[in-house]
Amino acid sequence: MPHDIDDVRGKNVISYDREYLEHCCPTSTCIRRSDTGAPVSWAYCHADYQIGVVLTLSEYRSRGLAKYVLQNLGDKMIQLFAEKMSLLYDTNPPAYPFKLQMVTELTNVNTQRLFARFGLKPVARVSWAECTFDSKELVGVSNRSNFAVTRIYLFHMNYESLEFAALETARVAPVTGCNELIAVAKHLHTLGTTHAYRALGGMLSSNLIETACFDKRLDDYVHNEVWAHLIDDVSVDSSGSRIAAIAKDELWSKVDFIVLLTMYRGSKENAYTDKLEVRAVINSTKDASPQTVDAFGKFILSLWGLWSGKSIFFKGIEKYLLEGIPGLEYLIQFHSLNYALDSKDWGKTSFFPEPFSESLVAQKLQLTMTEISAPDLAVMKGQNFYNPDNKYIQLCCPATSCIRRTGDRAPIAWICCHADYQMGVLRTVDEYQGRGLAKYVIHDLGNKMIKDFAAKVSSLYKYSQPNDAYVIQMIAERSNRTPIRLYENFGFRLVAEVTWAECRFHPAGGPPKL
Repeated sequence: MPHDIDDVRGKNVISYDREYLEHCCPTSTCIRRSDTGAPVSWAYCHADYQIGVVLTLSEYRSRGLAKYVLQNLGDKMIQLFAEKMSLLYDTNPPAYPFKLQMVTELTNVNTQRLFARFGLKPVARVSWAECTFDSKELVGVSNRSNFAVTRIYLFHMNYESLEFAALETARVAPVTGCNELIAVAKHLHTLGTTHAYRALGGMLSSNLIETACFDKRLDDYVHNEVWAHLIDDVSVDSSGSRIAAIAKDELWSKVDFIVLLTMYRGSKENAYTDKLEVRAVINSTKDASPQTVDAFGKFILSLWGLWSGKSIFFKGIEKYLLEGIPGLEYLIQFHSLNYALDSKDWGKTSFFPEPFSESLVAQKLQLTMTEISAPDLAVMKGQNFYNPDNKYIQLCCPATSCIRRTGDRAPIAWICCHADYQMGVLRTVDEYQGRGLAKYVIHDLGNKMIKDFAAKVSSLYKYSQPNDAYVIQMIAERSNRTPIRLYENFGFRLVAEVTWAECRFHPAGGPPKL
C-alpha cells in the first residue's frame, strides 16, 4: 500500500525512489500485523519481473514468514505474466514457461538458502552499478566506495516446480548450505551403516556439495535434496540454520532420520521427469523405533500434494519402514539381499585374481579391461534386469569396468558403480560365461570405488585426515545364486533384506492420516 512505502524504503539495503515502488513494481506481497496493520515481512516484483527485496523485520525472523511471502508473490507473478502475454495474441497464447528470477547479494547467505529450499539454482553472477562519466575516467557513484560493483546471484526455474522443496516444519530441516551439507556427509561417514553409505554416496557422486561450496555448476541432469527429521525442535544458530547448530554442538542424537530425495532431468528444458527417488537413513545402528517409523511415514505423506499421481522409487528401504506408510499404490516391488564388505577387508581372500592383463584368459581370448562407453549401451540394452540410460552412466556413475574384445572393441562383461556407490549391472554375455570374467570386473571396479570414495571423503575434512573406512555394497535377488556365490567368494556378507519399489500415492481420497 502507498502508506507503507516509506517504512519499506527505509529498511531495505537499496533505498528505491518512492515513484519507482509506487508506479513501476507490477505486484508485491506483504504480511502485516492484524492489530496495527504494520508490515512485518514483504517482497515485491521489480519492473523487469524479477523478485527482489525479500525482507522480514528482525523481531519476526526464524518463523518462516519469508517462505509464505515468496510463495504468494511467485503465484501472483506467474498469473500476471500470463495475463500480460495474452494481450500480445489475438487467440490463445502459446504455453511458454515463465522463468521466475530472483537476485541476492553474494554475502546474503540466508536469502540464498531460502531460494534453494524452493528449488531455485544459481545460474550466473551479474553486476549492478550506478556510474557517471567525466572527462577523464569512469567514476562509480556508491555510498560504500568510489567505485563499487555489487555482484549477485541470478536464480531461475520452471514455475511448475516452485513448491517442490517447500516442506520445512519445526521438525523437518532442509540441509542446503555448504557447511551443513559437509557436516551431514561427515556424520553419515561416521555412522557407517550401509544405508548411511548409500546416502553419502549419492551426495558425493552428484553436484550437490560442489554447487553449494564452490559455486561449481555441473550438468544438472540429477537434482538432490537432503532433509533431516528432528526428534525435538532445535533452535537455529546465528545463520538461521538448525543443522548448523546441531553440527556445532554435536547434537546428532536429536536427528531421527535423514532422507535423500533425487530427481532426474526429463526431456523438457528445466523440467524433471515424474520420478522421485527416496533413500532413507535411520540415525542409529539399530532398527527404527515405532515413533521413527511413524515420523518417516508422515514425512513421505507430506509429499502428497507435490507428487500425487507421479512415481516414487524407494531405493533399498527396509520393508518395515514402507509398511508404516498408508496410501501407497505399489506398481513394482521386489525384495533384495543387501551384501556388504568393509574396505579394509578388500583383497584378503584367496579368491582375488591376478591383474587381468596378466591373466591367461585375457591373453588367450585377446581381451582388454576398460570402462563402459556410450556405444556400449546398445549392446547392454536388454542384457540386464536394469538398463541405465546413457546420461546416467556418464553423469551419475562414479566408476565402471568393462572387458571387451581387443579387435572390434565389443563389450562382453561389465559392471558399474551406481550413483549411491553400490555395485550393480553385473553381466557377462552368454557366449563368454563360465570363464571367470565377472570376478575380474568386480575386482577392477572395487579398486576404483575404494580409491574414488576415499578421495571424495577426504575433501570434506580440512584439518584432520578421516579414517578410510568404506563399506562396499551390492544387492542381488534371493533366487539369483550365481552372483551371490561370486560376491561371497570376495568376502561380501549378507547384512539386510531391503525393498526396492516403485509406488505412487493412491489417487482416491487424498492423503490418509497417521
